[in-house]
This record gives sequence, C-alpha cells and structure tokens, in this order.
Amino acid sequence: MKSTSKLIIFVITFLALTASVYAQSPREQLNQMVQQLQKTPNESALREKIIKLARTMKPTPALPDTAIAFEGRAQFAFRNAKSEGDFLAAAQEYEKAVAAAPWVPGYYADLCTIYEKAGKYEDAKRHCGFYLIGLTDPAQMTGVKRRIAGLEFGIEKANSPQTAKAAKPAGADFSGCWQGPDTAGTQYCEFSFERNGDNWIVRGVSQKPLRILKMQGRQLLVEDNEYDWVSFQYDLTLSEDGQTIDRAKMDTQSPEQFNRMNSRDPGGRLTYLNQWRRGTPLRRK
Repeated sequence: MKSTSKLIIFVITFLALTASVYAQSPREQLNQMVQQLQKTPNESALREKIIKLARTMKPTPALPDTAIAFEGRAQFAFRNAKSEGDFLAAAQEYEKAVAAAPWVPGYYADLCTIYEKAGKYEDAKRHCGFYLIGLTDPAQMTGVKRRIAGLEFGIEKANSPQTAKAAKPAGADFSGCWQGPDTAGTQYCEFSFERNGDNWIVRGVSQKPLRILKMQGRQLLVEDNEYDWVSFQYDLTLSEDGQTIDRAKMDTQSPEQFNRMNSRDPGGRLTYLNQWRRGTPLRRK
C-alpha cells in the first residue's frame, strides 16, 4: 500500500512539472532564449530556434527601444559610409540591434548587405543564412539562396592564391581604424587610413582628409588645418610588427593664424609653438 502511494505521489509530481513546462507561453520561451543568447552570442543553433519561434508568433514580438535606437544609428552610419571602416562601424551598430532583438529577419538582411559592402563575405554569408531561416515566401527564399551562392563565390575568389598575392600592398600597411585608450571600443577612429594607389588617404576624428606632409617607409607626417587659428601636425610611425602606431603631436600657429585670432580676440595667443607632445600608441580597432 505504501509503495502504491509513493508511486501515485511521484506520478502527480511528474505531471505537475511537465504541465509547468508546457504552460510556459511562446513569449516567455522567446524571452528566456534571448537572455541565454545574449550570454552566448555565438550559439548559432539557439539563434535559429529564436528566429523560428518568432516566425510562428502572432502578433510578431514588439521591438525593444534599444533595438530601434541602434537600428537608427546603424542606418545613418550606412547611408554615410564611404570606406570599409565606415561600413564596419555601421555593422557594429546593427550587431547591437540584433543582440537586443535577435528574431528580426530584416536585421540579418541588412547586416548581410553591410558586410558584403565591407568585403567581409564570410560574415555576410552567415547573416544571410539567418535571414533565410526567418523567411516563408518561396520566391524570397530562392533569391537569398542565390545571394548566398554568390557570396560563396566571393569567398573562394578572395581566398585564392592569385587574389591574395595581388591584394597584398607594397610597403607599410597603415590600413584601418586606429584608436587610443580614450576611444578604444567606440565607433570613433582617432586616425583612419585608406589605400589610394601607392599612397594613403588619412582622416582624423572628423573624417576630413588630412594633408600628408611627408611619407617615408613606416613614417607619415600629416597636418590638420580644421581650425583657423591653429594647425596640428602629427608624426605617425607604424611599428615593425604593424600592431601599433607611435604618435607625436605638435600645435603650430602661423603669423596669418595669429592675426586672425588677434582680430577676434585682441591680444590673442601663440599656442605650444614648436612643442612636440607624445601620446600613447594607437592600436587597430
């Protein structure tokens, strides 16, 4: 009799636990999985489950305000992107939107486009794959499959020995976005470098091209004339291993600049004339 009672209690307990699991609503399941994915963002299988679950929900889960904000930032960055670094900055903002709302197929479609523009075909293909999971229309699915095949061709071509040899630039490689301790982890580049044939296009924080005064080996001397009362010169030297840029800065003021400053502010000043200051080395973002 006692054993029968224990069996009944066990069965009732098991059924209660099972019922509690199945009682969880799809939205509760989605929230739980999203929280888990935010802790382990590389779990592709979990991401796929989230996309598939959200696809079955009516109405579609509401977008969090954080996702909307990062989407807006990403779209602005994408519309104004002119270089690989600009496209990657836009992608970073979209990645934050995806982290907040990983069930939105359109985010993956946009990331696929942005990474393709930046020449990051592996990342583009991965996000196109997630976009495909969220689709139900056969025509759209066929189009995305065709696009993924194209990206695979791009990956094969980019990895071919001939392409790698042709793409390798001569001389020092300054390319990319460089940051110091104050800007590390942000979307800002203290200096960004873009190839222009055998030369470089150098931009500062404002993204305005700077004037190159000297270019020799791993050393660049550039000038920033953004302000009308003072100029800045930067001596940038790439390390031998290409991992850091040693920088020194000089504020200079020409007689013309001094006169312009003095006309607005009688008794204007000369600032750090011919005084070099060395800063913390920069690292690629």
